[in-house]
Amino acid sequence: MNEITACTPSKRDLIVEAAKKLFLEGGYGTTSMDALAAEAGVSKRTVYSHFDNKESLFGAVMVGLCSETGCTHPSILVSDTPPEQALREFASNMVGLVQAPEERDIFRVVLAESIQFPELGEAFWSYGPEPAKQLLTAYLSEQVKRGVLRIDDAATAAMQFIGMIKWPHCMPELFGVGTPASDEARQRALDQAISIFLEGTRAK
Repeated sequence: MNEITACTPSKRDLIVEAAKKLFLEGGYGTTSMDALAAEAGVSKRTVYSHFDNKESLFGAVMVGLCSETGCTHPSILVSDTPPEQALREFASNMVGLVQAPEERDIFRVVLAESIQFPELGEAFWSYGPEPAKQLLTAYLSEQVKRGVLRIDDAATAAMQFIGMIKWPHCMPELFGVGTPASDEARQRALDQAISIFLEGTRAK
């Protein structure tokens, strides 16, 4: 049996973990497929049997990070769930992702290298923010159809809500500004974001 057909899902996981480690340590541009293979303990042929290129491998890293918090899982925004409950769960998962040290480090890599490697920014957006935005947009659109919420542009509203979640504490921490907020302060900011958003969108 040749090496490609003998590959198991566990080897794929090893490759993704190796990629995450090397991307965070050395950046995206300087990480070669040879280095990734060596770090994972597999051949370069095995790496390419799972991933077409480095961009798709970075995408797998992003999918893994998002899956850990569940922020892009459809079950957190079921159409029958009341908006306050659904938005709270979505927001809590989103904050958990953004606060994760690995996520912040990945974001810094993207900011530093996306001009030179546009595919990096595209992969980050496609596998990170975009699925979360689409998930929330679909939920908000359904609530509009049901007459629960009043929103002219659900996609824009989804991005506005995500911004309200991220900016109070997550974004300053990303850029190393100030001191980390307490759990109580984070919860107050999240509660206020939900309150303001629903006050402006709830059907009268």
